[in-house]
Amino acid sequence: MFRSICRNLCLLPGLKNGAKSFVGKGELPMIGARTRTRTRNPIEGCISYMQEKVVRSNSMLVFTRSFSSRKKSSETEFALENMIEKKVDDQVSNNNGEKLTDRGVVVDLKEGYAICSGLRNASLNQLVYFIDSNNTVIHAGLVISLEDISVRVSCLESTAMTTELLLGSTVCTLQSLPNGTRIPQKFPFKIPESISNEVRLINPLGYPIDLEGNPKEDRIVRFQTDESTLDVFPHESETSAFVKTRDRIKNQLYTGIRIFDILYPMGAGERVSWSGEHGLKKRHLAKILVNNLSENQIDQIIWVSIGQTLASVKGVVKSFEASKVPGRATIISAAHTEPWGLQWVAPYAGVTLGEHLMKQGKNVFIVLEGMSEYGAAHLQYSTAQGSRLSSHSQPHAVFLERFANLKDSGSMSALCIFDTDNTMQSDRMRDSIYGTVDTSVEFDRKPFLQRRLNPSIDCMSMGKCSVKPFQHKAIAELTIKLKDIMYELAQLKDNISKASQIGINLEHEMDLSIDLAHQQKIEAFFCKSDLDKKYEVAEQIIQLYAVSNKALENVTESNIEAYLDKLVEKSKNKRFNEHSGDSVEPKSLYEVVGNLKPNETVSDYMKLSSEMKDLLASSFED
Repeated sequence: MFRSICRNLCLLPGLKNGAKSFVGKGELPMIGARTRTRTRNPIEGCISYMQEKVVRSNSMLVFTRSFSSRKKSSETEFALENMIEKKVDDQVSNNNGEKLTDRGVVVDLKEGYAICSGLRNASLNQLVYFIDSNNTVIHAGLVISLEDISVRVSCLESTAMTTELLLGSTVCTLQSLPNGTRIPQKFPFKIPESISNEVRLINPLGYPIDLEGNPKEDRIVRFQTDESTLDVFPHESETSAFVKTRDRIKNQLYTGIRIFDILYPMGAGERVSWSGEHGLKKRHLAKILVNNLSENQIDQIIWVSIGQTLASVKGVVKSFEASKVPGRATIISAAHTEPWGLQWVAPYAGVTLGEHLMKQGKNVFIVLEGMSEYGAAHLQYSTAQGSRLSSHSQPHAVFLERFANLKDSGSMSALCIFDTDNTMQSDRMRDSIYGTVDTSVEFDRKPFLQRRLNPSIDCMSMGKCSVKPFQHKAIAELTIKLKDIMYELAQLKDNISKASQIGINLEHEMDLSIDLAHQQKIEAFFCKSDLDKKYEVAEQIIQLYAVSNKALENVTESNIEAYLDKLVEKSKNKRFNEHSGDSVEPKSLYEVVGNLKPNETVSDYMKLSSEMKDLLASSFED
C-alpha cells in the first residue's frame, strides 16, 4: 500500500511523476556563517577540507556542488570536489566496482529524518529501506529531498532506540535489496483485505497494530499479493481520465442527526469540514454519525487518526465494536508519539485505500481526524526539505481533490476534523481547507457554555448553510420556510443588541420575549435533540413540518422532544387512503410520508398536505 501512497505523493503541484527535485543550477546561497563542523560522515576526512561548501540551514547540513558555468576559483577546490564524489561512489559500489545507484549510506541523523549519501536514482517521495549488516530491514523511510550528493529521508518509525543502528546503515530501494534480505512482518506495505468482522486497526504503513500502538505479530492477517492491485493511485497521465469519470452529487447520506440532515446535508462524494476549539465533542459526534450510516449508504468506513492519543483511538475502536460497523471499518492510526513522517503519510494511506475501494464500485466514507496535527507535520516536512511553507499553500488539496462520486458506481466522501487554537498556523490551515471542501461547519464554545447546546453550533447563522440539490425535496422545501423564520429572529436579536448599546431596552419596550423564546426553542430543536436516537427521514419531515409552521410557540422548551415524539406517534396511528376505492388497504400517514420520493414534497399532494394540517391542528388541541 505504501508504494501506492508514494505514487500519489508525486502528484504534488510542479512535480512530474518520479522526477528528481534538485536544488537547482548554481551555488546554494549561504544562510549562516561558515564554520568548521565535524560530522559523523564516513568521508569526514575529505569534508573537513570543504568547510566552505557546508551550509547550515535550519539546523541541517546540506552538501552542495557548484554547477555554475563560471571558471573555478582554484584547482584545489575542483580536485577536492572530485575527491568527495569518488568517495561517495566507492561507498555505493559492489565488489566488482559496479555502481549501485539505488543504494546509499546514512551519514547523519537529524530530528525525524536522516541524511544519506548515494541513492543517485532516488525519486522524490520514494520508499526506501534501512538494512543492517545482517541484511535485515530495520527501518523504513520516505525520500523527501534530493540534493546534489545527499538525500534526506524521513523516518517512518520511532528513532529513539535506533540511532546507533541507523547511523552507518545501508539505504536501499525495493529493487536494490540484496538477495536474502529479511523483511519483518511489520513491513508488509500491502492493503489488508476485509476477512473478519473485527474493526481493523492498522498503521499508515499497512501492518496491524494493537490498542497500544504496537505491531501484532501473533495475529494472522492476509494481505493482497497481486502488485497490480497496489497501484491504486493513477499516474499523472491518468488524472484526466479519472476526472472524466466523475459525476455530480446525487444521493444524500442520512446521518439521523437533525441539524446535519436538515441544515448541513451531506452527499455521497462530498467533502465536509468540522472546525472548532478542542473539547467541543467533535470526535464523539463523528462517531455517532458514522455509526448511523447504514450499509445501504456506505460500504466501507475508514477512520484516519493523525496525532491523536492512544486513548482516543481506543474510544473509536470500542464505539465501532459496539455498533453495526465492525465488518466494514478500518482505523488507520498515527499516534502523537509517532514521528512526524508517519503522521504526514497517514491521510495519504487512508485516501489510497479509499480510492482503491471506490474504483471497485463501493461507497466509502473517510474521517480525517487531526488535520491540525497534519498541518504541523507538513510544516516539519517543509522544514526538512529546506523549503518555506507559503501562506497560500494547500498541502491537503493533493488528497482532498481525489474525493468524488463516479458515474458508473462508487463514491468517496470525506469528513475533516481539526481544532482551531487562534494561532497563525491554525488559521492558515482552516482558511485553506475552507477553500477546498464543499461544506464547512464551525463549532463555537459560546453556545455550549451559555445554552449547553450539543452539538455546539450557532444554527441561527443561516448564511453558512444552504439547500443542496441532492437534498430531499420535502426537507428542502420546509427548510427554506424555516430559514425565513430564523432569519427574522436573528435580525431581531441583532437589533436588540444594538439598541442596548445606546441604553434602549428594546425587548422590554416592544414585548419581544415571545419571539426570543421561539428562537431558543428552534435552537433546542436542532442542538438539544437526543443524539443516541437515529431520526428517520419520515420522522424528520413530520417534525420539521411542525417547527416550520411555528408549532413550538405554544410548547415549553423542556417539553419539545415529548411533543414531537407524540406528534410522530399520532402520524403512525392516523390512517391515510390516497385512493377513493376501498380495495386498497389504507396506510398510516407516517408510511405515506416515508414513501415520498427524493424529488417529491408534501405540497405536491393536496390530500397529504391537508392531512398534515389536520395532524398539526389536533396536536394544538391536545
